[in-house]
Amino acid sequence: MKSVLKFLFLRAVLLALLVQPAYSEKLNPAALYELGRKAQLTDNLPGAVEFYRAALELNPVFLQPMVGLAESFFSLEEYEEALKYVKQAKKYDRFNWSLNNLEGRIRIGLNDIEGARSQFQEVLKREPNNLETNFGLAELDIASGKTRSAAAKYLETLEAAPQNRRALLSLALLYEEEGNTSASSTYIDLAIKFHGSDAQVNLEAGRIALSRGELSRAEKYLLTAIALDSELIEASRNLAYVFLKSDRSSKAVSVLEALINRNREDFLSWFMFGLAYERLGETLKAINSLSQALRVRPDDEVSRIAMENIALAKLPLDDKIRKNFSDYHLKQGSLLEDKNLLDKALYEYRRSLRLDPESKKARLAYAEIFRTRGFITKFSKELEVLKSLGYTDNIIQDSLEATRVERYSQVSVEWGIDQYAVEKDKLKLGIYTLIPANREVHPTSGEILSHYFIDMLQKEERFDIVNRDTAITSFDQAFRQSRELDVDYFIILSCEESERSFSIAADLFLGRTGARLNRMHIFRTANERVRNAFLKLASEVEELLPLRARLLTREFDRGVIDLGRLNGVKEEDNFIIIKKGKLRLKNDSIGFLFAESDVLGEFTVTRSDENLAEGIVTKKSFFDRINQGDILIAPPLTDESGTEERVEKNKGLLYRLFGLFKPKS
Repeated sequence: MKSVLKFLFLRAVLLALLVQPAYSEKLNPAALYELGRKAQLTDNLPGAVEFYRAALELNPVFLQPMVGLAESFFSLEEYEEALKYVKQAKKYDRFNWSLNNLEGRIRIGLNDIEGARSQFQEVLKREPNNLETNFGLAELDIASGKTRSAAAKYLETLEAAPQNRRALLSLALLYEEEGNTSASSTYIDLAIKFHGSDAQVNLEAGRIALSRGELSRAEKYLLTAIALDSELIEASRNLAYVFLKSDRSSKAVSVLEALINRNREDFLSWFMFGLAYERLGETLKAINSLSQALRVRPDDEVSRIAMENIALAKLPLDDKIRKNFSDYHLKQGSLLEDKNLLDKALYEYRRSLRLDPESKKARLAYAEIFRTRGFITKFSKELEVLKSLGYTDNIIQDSLEATRVERYSQVSVEWGIDQYAVEKDKLKLGIYTLIPANREVHPTSGEILSHYFIDMLQKEERFDIVNRDTAITSFDQAFRQSRELDVDYFIILSCEESERSFSIAADLFLGRTGARLNRMHIFRTANERVRNAFLKLASEVEELLPLRARLLTREFDRGVIDLGRLNGVKEEDNFIIIKKGKLRLKNDSIGFLFAESDVLGEFTVTRSDENLAEGIVTKKSFFDRINQGDILIAPPLTDESGTEERVEKNKGLLYRLFGLFKPKS
């Protein structure tokens, strides 16, 4: 009976995964392996995994499915699983050096640099001229940040095999990543010259041209790739992207519709379908298509962000779709709050309120975190918003009464200042994304995520983000726009995606001169990697950009400024007071310039509210020249180093090179 059930189960799995409606092969390990191999070679990796596993269920010592599983999980960036199966395969084929090369690559993915090196060295002891090992060592160099050494290894391969397809493509990608477009073009042109009838080569040439904005050239290569291999899904998707970028969205819809009809579980085609409909003005069709992408891949953050961005821009406040999207973030916030991850929970509640500003549950949850952190006035302000929306139940009334007593001793009450109505001086920022620098799984994700980042930064009241269009093709474009908008600083973002990782490079520039002042680089893997990466970036930007305050009022040696505990101000903090209108931004580092003669005195904090601080005013000279409206800044640090670079490991190029790894047919 058990064997019959097992047979029926495997048969159900097989039927569920087949792309063709029927197959005549008998259900046996060899047939399942062949089906898995076919799925793997056509990039249907989840299908390949199921077929290979089914083959091993029937024959646990069948070597080839073990290798197929290791290769498939490697391509899916599931390196722990890949390592398990390659180790299993090596038990049955100890002298197959290609398995050592595969294990070496897997260990690179796991960041086990020495383990990877050991595997490659084991091969070189037996086969000193093994080309596959040389590719592995080059990738090991890239993982270690040694791109020059990697390039040298690819060039060594070309000396031995001048037409080697993979070496030519690897050099093209490496130089493109480094911004050396001339060298990249040389090697992609050689790849086309020697392998012009290879669909993958034309696909990579099309991708490079597309990333440079060379749309006609990209279209030519991609059409050639499709003519050579109509099953090459990536070529069709990239062709649809060319149509999107060249304002031919109807053509993009046709290409994507064909891909979706071929495979209803193709989440990226659903994603692009949504973008195409958005550009055609079909808002509901766009949202529906993006929701289909999320049905297939529920953890796909970029699809969710794109869908929400459309809802925020196009749907009325009371639309049910917005309320449904809001509920998702409310639930996420609650889960994070249960784990005491309050910063992330606060962000989720804020996103929920952006989508549905009238949500009672979201606003109460958002307010409660501020009360937990001791920001009673902010808590009460949120409750007053609910009252203005018509919510007047006892819980809200009682909470407001309870906080009213606690607020009697505040700076704002004593001085009669509504600390949440104070108009603050803001730093004017520009946020851009450099389209050619983005390495995207989701086409246009750089533009989508730059708006997401703007939304995230706008919680910080001291920033005014002034640009509407974020997509740029060059630094000059961002600099020119920033000059026209008179921004203080501008940030250029570039994003890199892979199936399991996400990274952001963010360059901070001075608006007036275009001088680069800082580079931040953030790399994240695992779930919610996009949100977590941008939360980290927002935190770093808030920390980097200089604080400045304004003297709101003064009585003798006591005064009040418009910074408080929400800005990190605490008792005994010191500020210097600069004459109003005499402060400007530094030219070569982050911070302020002022003349010593414009320093009027000091301010020492004695107590602070959330958005205000009271302190002692000390004049610098015999004459008291300190007036309402003068500016306060923290004293400059003596060891300021100007341009700073914060780097977290970037594996974007490495993953693209891994993508050139293809099993032998």
